[in-house]
Amino acid sequence: MMTNIHTTEQLKVALRNSETHARTYAIEHYNTPFNYRRQNEPGYLAISASPKKVKKAIKIFGSFLTRLIQQGVTINLACPGARLCPSSSLVMDGHYFPIRIKEIFAVQEVKNKYRNFTQTLPTGRFVIEIYKGTYHRPAKTITTQNEEEWPDKASGVIFFLKDVVAQSKAHEAENELWRKQQEENEKRRKEKESILRERVEIAKAVVEDIRLFERAEIMRKFCDNAEQRSHSEEYKKVIAIARSVADWIDPTTDYTDPILAQRYRASDFI
Repeated sequence: MMTNIHTTEQLKVALRNSETHARTYAIEHYNTPFNYRRQNEPGYLAISASPKKVKKAIKIFGSFLTRLIQQGVTINLACPGARLCPSSSLVMDGHYFPIRIKEIFAVQEVKNKYRNFTQTLPTGRFVIEIYKGTYHRPAKTITTQNEEEWPDKASGVIFFLKDVVAQSKAHEAENELWRKQQEENEKRRKEKESILRERVEIAKAVVEDIRLFERAEIMRKFCDNAEQRSHSEEYKKVIAIARSVADWIDPTTDYTDPILAQRYRASDFI
């Protein structure tokens, strides 16, 4: 299946294929949303016309698109993301502009003795719709009463496409600046959080060291008083062990109790 059209010869092939496709699905209510979807399948130019006016639609669309191709516009038959808009599109600088031609229909009120109702009738007049991106409403419509003017209408389309592309690039540049600013703000926020977490951890560690230091000092004072009052040799061994434990839990010393440290931490003794 041909996807991109760069030359008028490729366009002729696509028009022939699309004519057959349009004739297949151009039924009475050809402008209903359901039939839009069927007529806008990827691989075909989007054409919506009554059966008797398909050839006319092909002729108008062909002359219009030929002029665009001559001015460097690529035609794509499988627009990415096309769901609520035509799959055939114009491509300029990587930007997609879905495009279709459809016959204008008139609404006629019918009255009889049984009931009143409306019906749609083809008019033989056409409108070309150009969309921006994948929006479901056309951004630009082109109509004319004179069929010879259709190719000349392509020049205005070129200006429209270039203007949209320029606006899109300016918007992308603004978004890029905004994105970089957001990334910088996020980087600063993470750095601030990292500093905050570090200060919190240090503060918690210092508080823990204070408790250990206070407990070590209490144990040392107890040992000093116990040595003065006790004359038991057995209890002096207890005091010696207590002093070594005090040195171990004291954060200002590098001593580690070789026995207790096998199963316990210094903080277990506060």
